Amino acid sequence: MDRITFDFENDLFIAENDEGKLEQKIPGLSRSRQRILADAGILIMDASGMGDLLRQLQDGTLDQEEFCEELMEKILDHVKSQYHDSLN
Repeated sequence: MDRITFDFENDLFIAENDEGKLEQKIPGLSRSRQRILADAGILIMDASGMGDLLRQLQDGTLDQEEFCEELMEKILDHVKSQYHDSLN
């Protein structure tokens, strides 16, 4: 078993494997949260607008194709917003 834990609340890094456990306090770890998650391929975004899209899909004002297009647009807009304008 290999496990890596980033405890952002307590600025603690924990690595575990079959041979043991390492805990390391890293001051300021919580400030690196977004970068660490992005490096792991995890996208954190505000999903409050997704409820409206789901309701529109359910009530038939959007078909599945339109829903997917709108969803992809929201995701791409979010990803682009994470980078400087010169890169977009």
